[in-house]
Amino acid sequence: MSERRYIIAQILGSYLTCLIVYVQWKDLLLAAEDVLKAKGLYDTLMFTNTGPAGVFALYVSPGTNLHRVLLNEFMTDFMLGLAICGVMDPTNYFIPPMVAPWVIGLTYSVAIWGYAPTAIALNTARDVGGRLMALSIWGKQASGGPYAAIAALTNIPATLLAFAVYDLFLGSGTRTLSPYHIDFLRAQVQYQQDNGLPPQLHPDALKPPENLPLFGGVEKHIGDAEASEGRPRDESHV
Repeated sequence: MSERRYIIAQILGSYLTCLIVYVQWKDLLLAAEDVLKAKGLYDTLMFTNTGPAGVFALYVSPGTNLHRVLLNEFMTDFMLGLAICGVMDPTNYFIPPMVAPWVIGLTYSVAIWGYAPTAIALNTARDVGGRLMALSIWGKQASGGPYAAIAALTNIPATLLAFAVYDLFLGSGTRTLSPYHIDFLRAQVQYQQDNGLPPQLHPDALKPPENLPLFGGVEKHIGDAEASEGRPRDESHV
């Protein structure tokens, strides 16, 4: 899938999901709007994070300092990007690929639990899709004002910076790939070959280096010539 199609699919999926939720709960949402209008609070609360429109689009409370919101958004996006880089690093022996979704999901959860009261989006697709749906139902008043730009755009430079920092200071191109990631990457290569997709990784890159034992092969002991040559080790001198 091309990058453009992927982005469109993400935003469209968010939009349709919010629209389905609105249809399912429409009667209750309309009743909540009527209550706000009757109490004279419609203009004050309708398009906030606690109002009915806040179920779908992201808003900030009136009077919130947007500079602090921007800092909050940028730092949480940056840390999330670092976590994703660490989890997806094929030389990370602590996190096998099958655990990656759980760790990333937990990282999102921690960010939400700790920093959502100030307002965070963390995901352009989630914000743009939900906001477009709110605009479809309630019009321009559901736009969110200046905060809409913070919610939709901040995670892009923050994530790019996180990837750059990880690549420059935390990652390494000389470490050995974990066996779990090798199997995972081989499966990706095979999938691309079976479906005629352009390869993102050359199959030869996953072959073991010459003159080195495979993972799980004969154990080598530093300074032990016999073990290094693969012959049984004589334990009588130990």
